[in-house]
Amino acid sequence: MFTHSRRHLWMPLALCAALFRIDTAEAQLTDLTQAPNVENAGIVKSLEQQIGAGVGNLNTPGSSTFITARDPARAIRRGRQLFQRKFTDQQGFGPRPASGNIAVNAAIGAGMIDSCAGCHGRPRGSAGFGGDVVTRPDSRDAPHLFGLGIQEMLGDEITSELRGQRTNAINQARGSRITVTRTLSSKGVTYGQIRAFPDGRVDTSGVVGVDPDLRVKPFFAHGGTTSIREFVVGAFNDEMGLQSPDPVLCEASDPVAPVVTTSPAGLVFDPALDTASELAGEMAEDAAYAPYLERQEGELRDLRANEAVLLGPGFPYASVPGLSNEMVERLAAARPANLAAADYRGNETIFNIGGGSRVTLNTVIDLMGRVTGRTPDARFSETQKGDVMHTMADIALAARELGYAPKIGIEEGIAREAEWLDAQRRGVGN
Repeated sequence: MFTHSRRHLWMPLALCAALFRIDTAEAQLTDLTQAPNVENAGIVKSLEQQIGAGVGNLNTPGSSTFITARDPARAIRRGRQLFQRKFTDQQGFGPRPASGNIAVNAAIGAGMIDSCAGCHGRPRGSAGFGGDVVTRPDSRDAPHLFGLGIQEMLGDEITSELRGQRTNAINQARGSRITVTRTLSSKGVTYGQIRAFPDGRVDTSGVVGVDPDLRVKPFFAHGGTTSIREFVVGAFNDEMGLQSPDPVLCEASDPVAPVVTTSPAGLVFDPALDTASELAGEMAEDAAYAPYLERQEGELRDLRANEAVLLGPGFPYASVPGLSNEMVERLAAARPANLAAADYRGNETIFNIGGGSRVTLNTVIDLMGRVTGRTPDARFSETQKGDVMHTMADIALAARELGYAPKIGIEEGIAREAEWLDAQRRGVGN
């Protein structure tokens, strides 16, 4: 944010630049590091160079916070080029959702485009204006994107004022021990009425023009999204197939331990008051389980690498250091074709380890809610072909051969798992 004295300096400069600039910018641009050309037309820096040090802070050279504070014009240019950039397969472009219930997943009806300016780029050469919707270019224009930051700030200010009025009404009702009716209004707009009761309950049936949580959602025609971050994450996913887990949204919508986070622009995401979009929640979930997926992918890579190591019928197992005589005899008799086959322990006994009782999925969902202190958003759909209705691990063999007996119940186990995941997210514990 500029100081008062600097604002008077920047406004005339910006106005002069707008009045006397005569060159035009192409709506979509390629990356010169990927697509060099004789005209040298395109974005000079690669995507990695433009990302730089990420968000960072005021003391992190190359970060977005550093650039925005020290060179606003450069920050605007960087943002415009990211908006114009044509993303590639190597950067994660496509595919997007192809089929399903469009009433549940609106992304199915979205078009496929490799640049933000591909939809928001009409008239030609004007990145940011309304433009074509790719599925049917002549049907309607995607809305322009100018002033999104102001819309977000205005929506957040109205939200804060409305929620402040709700808090005052609750405090007044508790203090007077009578029901208080309060008209909600902000910026000259009335949003109906609420009734606050002495016990802290609030009747929002009289609220109009905003959801009962009093959060103004300024984006999309139906008011479906709170912040630019959610808007961008959804657009990347639905229109480009790009996965972009945002750190701020991931922390606020963490499936185990969500925390209050504040974006660099000052928008507060409080999981106790607001619910991030379903997509943001999925991104947070993906981020939480990313280490397990990475480990599994590593094991698969090792397996494929082992399959490529051919042993042959005359391989000298006796010369391998560390192999016991018994293992040498087994391998010589089995004659595995490759290292992966040699690692298979087919003569070992497999035991089921579990709780020894059947637990319904609804019970698990309820336990997760009790352990985390949050109400899970359980959505039920019709049974699909191949769904397993009932399953239970039979631990009789483990009990008989190993003397195994479960010591931890399902509720304690879920509680321990939640604590462990929270510790991993905060970078503590083993």
